Amino acid sequence: QAGSEKFKQEKSAAAIKTYEQILVLVPDHDQAALELAQLQTRAKNYDAALKLWRRQHELHPDKAALTFGLAETLLAAGKPDEALP
Repeated sequence: QAGSEKFKQEKSAAAIKTYEQILVLVPDHDQAALELAQLQTRAKNYDAALKLWRRQHELHPDKAALTFGLAETLLAAGKPDEALP
């Protein structure tokens, strides 16, 4: 089981690097930003995830999934007060 977890972490790290590279080349690639935000949240890289969630939420305030992702990450990061409207 430990080997399986390590494999998942390595795949996640590789995916994070790939999405970061995409965003360097195409900064406004919304799908890459969303995928990266989700990966960063799962990896508990909350500062990086929150930066992505906030930017996407500012660009698309009408998308409920972005509001939810931002709130969920704020809660996971121990910042519940910031998750309130």
